[in-house]
Amino acid sequence: MLVAFNPNVGSTPDYTITVTGLPQSCAGPSKTFNITVNPTPTITCPANMTVASDVGVCNKTVNYTPTVTGTPAPTLSYVLTGATTGSGSGSGSGLKFNVGVTTVTITATNICATVTCSFTITVTDSQLPTVTTQPANRTVCAGSNATFTVVAVTAPSAGGPIAYQWQLWNGSTWNNIAGATAATLTLNSVTQTMNTNSYRVQLTGLCSTVFSNFATLYVNPLPTINLTTSIPPALLPTQVLTITATTAPGGGSYVWFKNGVVIPGATGNTLAGLTVSDIGTYRVVYTDGNGCVATSANVDITGQPSDNLYVYPVPNQECSMLGSITKQMSR
Repeated sequence: MLVAFNPNVGSTPDYTITVTGLPQSCAGPSKTFNITVNPTPTITCPANMTVASDVGVCNKTVNYTPTVTGTPAPTLSYVLTGATTGSGSGSGSGLKFNVGVTTVTITATNICATVTCSFTITVTDSQLPTVTTQPANRTVCAGSNATFTVVAVTAPSAGGPIAYQWQLWNGSTWNNIAGATAATLTLNSVTQTMNTNSYRVQLTGLCSTVFSNFATLYVNPLPTINLTTSIPPALLPTQVLTITATTAPGGGSYVWFKNGVVIPGATGNTLAGLTVSDIGTYRVVYTDGNGCVATSANVDITGQPSDNLYVYPVPNQECSMLGSITKQMSR
């Protein structure tokens, strides 16, 4: 005889089956069987957890308790993936979890079934570097130095370790700048080709790495300046010369020098009325609207040798009739 049925899980009381022999067949005593139906195991994980790492290390011991039911009592095992990896028997409670996000999967198994649940443990970095002052854009003239500075601290005491590494954007990736490992990046004698370069700094603390905002370098070209003279600068006593400065871009300011000394009041693009009385070396320093400076080449004003004898300047009107006196040169 075969008896088949589907008992309900967790039925109370247990099922009882009594088997009795039929009179027309083999006679015998009845037999009673008790059938116990155990429920399948269940497991409920804790809610996702967020904790802070301990000071001085990059992990945190985390305790938790999953809710497990089942008869017989299920055995537990765990698997860790993500910031922390590993596996073993039990729930994994009491282990050290690394900074970052770890997924914990717990499995409950008995003779009836195997069930699982998962949750995450997020360990935040208690010593994460924090940028308090971001690098700022810089505008300089070609040939000048440019500096970028970042200010960063770490919790909890603002005295944790921070390693700096400045990086340059090449259009597709950030690349480390050799030797640029301080809070300030100094670029010496920048060139026009560095215009619109972008820089950022990588900050590495005890456990984690963060990045500053990027800052852009703007390089203004130096102005150009060229001096011309109205006549050749080797002068005779009666000649008057003007020096003219041609600049690009225009609209800037001028400071003229004679023999290295500033000429008072000479602030235009021309220096006029120069005679043999003004023999010397002249130059001009030009500053454009961006504050970029260019210095001209020197113009040397000299006296021109002559076989004529000049009375210069004419001492008074009565002597103006003298004109020039020709000196007969004897050899």
